[in-house]
Amino acid sequence: MKKISVKVQKMTNSLGLSVLFAGLFSLSLGGCGSPNNATPATPNATTYSTQQLTGQIDGSSWQFVAGAARMDPHLANHLQIALFNQSLASPCQGTVFSSGGVLLFSLPLQVGETALGAGSPQSSLTFEKANQNWISTNGKIEILSIVNNQIQGQLAAVYDSKTFANGQFSIPLCTTGGL
Repeated sequence: MKKISVKVQKMTNSLGLSVLFAGLFSLSLGGCGSPNNATPATPNATTYSTQQLTGQIDGSSWQFVAGAARMDPHLANHLQIALFNQSLASPCQGTVFSSGGVLLFSLPLQVGETALGAGSPQSSLTFEKANQNWISTNGKIEILSIVNNQIQGQLAAVYDSKTFANGQFSIPLCTTGGL
């Protein structure tokens, strides 16, 4: 994966994100407003926050509420992970609607830390909102545990002063169905 040097990459092909995460997510806009009033974390790509995952996407507050992971159909022994700022009735089934943004990334299926901007293919975290992507290679993501199809993790990623996230998350590892 080539390092992206542009600040904002607009979706020029409506299937671009779908191709990138083929079959993982079906995203569309729905609802309005922000689901939280949390004060976002400050940009920090080196130290994990011990609090629930929060941040900003293009200057708008973002707080992790739900997410899911599944095996990456394109990379052996890797997970595709999506983290949302809204509740999901069945995170591993059906269509997911996101009006406030989503964090997307792929990691090795193992406990441990992955540095963004490293590896082959290069690891990155995509902040997605309203069909725009901000791709960060600055930061790190750590899987703390994978027990009983539940993933505990943490991340610290910064794109710029308006797009960043830091904190803890817990999501199901989907073994059947889509996200």
